[in-house]
Amino acid sequence: MFNNIGGKIKALAEVECGLGISISVIGGIILIGRGMESNSGEILVIIGVATLILGPLSSWLGSFVLYGFGELIETNAEIARNSIKGTTSDSLTSRMVNDEKGATSDSLTSRIVNDEKGATSDSLTSRMVNDEKMKSLIGWRVNKLISKEEFEIKKQALLSGKIESTHLQEQKMIVGDFLTSQLLYLKNDFDNGRITQQEYDYQRKSLIDEL
Repeated sequence: MFNNIGGKIKALAEVECGLGISISVIGGIILIGRGMESNSGEILVIIGVATLILGPLSSWLGSFVLYGFGELIETNAEIARNSIKGTTSDSLTSRMVNDEKGATSDSLTSRIVNDEKGATSDSLTSRMVNDEKMKSLIGWRVNKLISKEEFEIKKQALLSGKIESTHLQEQKMIVGDFLTSQLLYLKNDFDNGRITQQEYDYQRKSLIDEL
């Protein structure tokens, strides 16, 4: 009964708007007709014309508040569902990290330490940041924000890419978190029919390319 309450409030706003417009039109026509039938019905005609014009307009404007409230509830509920989904997928993301990199988190830490022996602290930080980017990429795949082919292409690019400066890598790690939230919002807009398939594919590719 109370599932999808935001959508039901929006539907109620649409129904109220439709009823208000219909009643105003019918009432206005009746008043105009009676006024024309009467010898001194100018006032009824004026009231009927006003009802015919102002009634639908006020019904339409009055539905904005109720519809906007429903939209707000629906958007907040969607954000909450995405947050819960992201939390419950943490364990699955960890397993995928291990599967994709062929080791547990302990072996990953050991490999990072061994690879970075004799290197500067900046180089070690860069490798760790690159691993964070890999986790973001796997999170995208878990949430079905990118296809398997896109995941493989981007993964190879991350694994074979050269090590950049520590400052630039840290900036990209922050950007990776931002891009994840943008992809979730974009998918929400597409699922709710706010954007077309072509717009979704174009914007999604642009966000993925920024990682």
